[in-house]
Amino acid sequence: MKRAAASLAVLGLALLAGSCGHGVPKDEVIFWHAMGRWEGELLAIVEEFNARHPEMPVRAYNMSRYQALSQKIIAAVAAGQPPTISQAYEAWVSEMIQGGIVECLQPYAQGPDGLTEADWADFRPVFLEECTYDGRLWSFPFNKSVRTLFYNRDLFAANGLDPDRPPRTWDEWRDASARLTKDLDGDGRPDRWGTTTRASVTVFGNLLLQNGGRFFTPDGRRSAIASPEGIEALEFMWELVGARRLGYATFDYAYQNEFRAGWVGMMESSSVSLSFLRGHIDFDLGVAPLPGRKKQVALIQGTNLVVFKKATEAQKRTAWEFIKFLTGTENATRWSLATGYAPLRASCLEQPAMRAYLDEVPGLRETYAQLTTAQSEPRNSAWFAGRKYLEEGAIQRVIRGTASPAEALRETARKIDNEIASEF
Repeated sequence: MKRAAASLAVLGLALLAGSCGHGVPKDEVIFWHAMGRWEGELLAIVEEFNARHPEMPVRAYNMSRYQALSQKIIAAVAAGQPPTISQAYEAWVSEMIQGGIVECLQPYAQGPDGLTEADWADFRPVFLEECTYDGRLWSFPFNKSVRTLFYNRDLFAANGLDPDRPPRTWDEWRDASARLTKDLDGDGRPDRWGTTTRASVTVFGNLLLQNGGRFFTPDGRRSAIASPEGIEALEFMWELVGARRLGYATFDYAYQNEFRAGWVGMMESSSVSLSFLRGHIDFDLGVAPLPGRKKQVALIQGTNLVVFKKATEAQKRTAWEFIKFLTGTENATRWSLATGYAPLRASCLEQPAMRAYLDEVPGLRETYAQLTTAQSEPRNSAWFAGRKYLEEGAIQRVIRGTASPAEALRETARKIDNEIASEF
């Protein structure tokens, strides 16, 4: 707790000069977000809320990127001027709770203006579980996505693969990638590849969990990524997208452009990529759940909403009303359709517009069905640093061919264990 609070204060003071400069008026709710691409849709919802609550409107400020949002929050907390509401990853929320800077939402959720029993049952359990610490709700789900396999149905058909039966297992994924990888000009090097993705913790995490592994030991005291299951997972990732064997990974989001251009047969990505692809491709797009192995698991991604303790009671009450409005069935459905983020509620799937969309995009219904078995990434504060160690110190080194999976994971696990030790 002391380490978390100190990191917030020290880093915040260092970044104070870069704070956004918006004060916190007492008659407004200040909402910081990083929804640059979908800001218009978000602002439309905000405006509708404000029309109903003119006495205390919500003012939304776009911080452009999550890294900038994180820095602004830290700086604002140090300056004593945090916003009322903000998006936040759960690893951030863990540190915010320990630092005593965010409000527990449980009293609001269970209060007279809280969630009904039907609401509690309607939200996807994995989303609420991610927001719950020691049995109490501290954040609320907002822009959540689930991992998805996109594929080029035309390339499947041209290479003897059934476009109506995408890979369901690791072995089928590997075999399909081999069939799709082609040297088209006879120069001895492939010109088209089987699979692409981003060299990220999320991709490895899916494989780890599907292989029966876990990020941490059950007591949370040690990293478990260097287990046999973890090593096998990173070996498969290396085989699939390392060193351009059956495919390749990029270290940014360029892989989406390359799949969109038809250079790659399959892409492992977020469900949000659907909004990036539709209307911008000249081939028949396939959408499917991730191939599995020992388990059928897909990680969820995205941020949740927090309310800062510094706000007045009136601001907190209005912030809670806004959260309910933003995540109600109507707006949650509207948001999902516009952005590709997953439907937060089961009732979203029964809305006429969503039902029509699911019929229009075969495989998307099955992709969203992964939410019944989906999991979230770790939430403990050691993961705040551990995630970076894993991505840069292990995954990217293995993909570049500068370290073996076993060596890279063992070295990274030791670093994460040191982070855990510093918490106790």
